[in-house]
Amino acid sequence: MRRVRQVRRVRRVPQGSAGPAGPAGISTATFEDGSVTPTGIPQVVAQRTLPAGSWVVIATVQTSWGSPDIGGDSVSTFCRLNSDGALMGAQNAEVRGDLDGAQEQVLTITGGTFVPGGQTRTVALQCSSGLGNSLKIYGRMLIMQVGGFS
Repeated sequence: MRRVRQVRRVRRVPQGSAGPAGPAGISTATFEDGSVTPTGIPQVVAQRTLPAGSWVVIATVQTSWGSPDIGGDSVSTFCRLNSDGALMGAQNAEVRGDLDGAQEQVLTITGGTFVPGGQTRTVALQCSSGLGNSLKIYGRMLIMQVGGFS
């Protein structure tokens, strides 16, 4: 008995052009941390100089203090995100003077900035408070480079 060998012919299909680019996403993420004992004027808690691109910043601030002796008044803690001095976002928290014992508050601030090619921008988290040395402010910025803004 004779065997018959079958041969398959493969037809080559020409490759088409590449499709459109996928959606832009996060390409870089970094953190910047810091802390300050505030005064009545804004102080830099954390900052980072950014290269060209589109950037989104999420800042988290935790205020912590012992027993503030502020009587029945309230005192504000104000924090803001800046990009070379331009406001990106801000939050304010108030402390009531009739609270006893240690207190904490958490603020979240979001913002975005675009840095043109060949330039840099410094993003800074700044905070101030009237509580002075009885208060400590801890801050962290999550800084993400994105494909753009819509």
